[in-house]
Amino acid sequence: IYSSGVPLGAAAAFFGGSWFAQNYGWREAFYFLGFPGILLAIAVLMLSEPARPALPTQSASQALLPQLKSIFGQAVLRWHFAGYALLAVAANSLGIWVPTLLVSSYKLPLTDAGMLSGLSMALSGSLGTALGGAAADRVVARGGSRMQFSLLLALCCIPLWLGLLLSGNLDLMRLCFFLLAGLGLAWLG
Repeated sequence: IYSSGVPLGAAAAFFGGSWFAQNYGWREAFYFLGFPGILLAIAVLMLSEPARPALPTQSASQALLPQLKSIFGQAVLRWHFAGYALLAVAANSLGIWVPTLLVSSYKLPLTDAGMLSGLSMALSGSLGTALGGAAADRVVARGGSRMQFSLLLALCCIPLWLGLLLSGNLDLMRLCFFLLAGLGLAWLG
């Protein structure tokens, strides 16, 4: 459920960003979002550092190196990191470029593209993320692994990506995008 914030935040960006870009231009959106970000960064810099407990006798760098060797010494975990990185790139690409595809290839107004993208992310993305965690737990309870579950998700996304990119049909593209938003982010759960 916690990870559902990712697609909900993306949905908010689609809704607000497309409206702002349609009405004021995409360059102005950087000013609109950038200046409050700078003010927030200044406010955070003014916060006082919280009191922290004393460090153990061993320095942090001495303790970290054996832990890193232990983590990255496992081939399965290295493949796990690489696979999740690729899934994240695919999911981010979906979010970043689908509105542009809708505008350039399907001639949708920017606000309609933002609405479609935002609704897909909000509904399918957040449900897929929340239900993905529950589904992965069931797979593990039946003797499978989370890695197998993530592999199955990735394989299910292949025909959806092909349909999204190659169909030329707006309704099929919308369906593929909706399903991809859920399956492509289910690994977060």
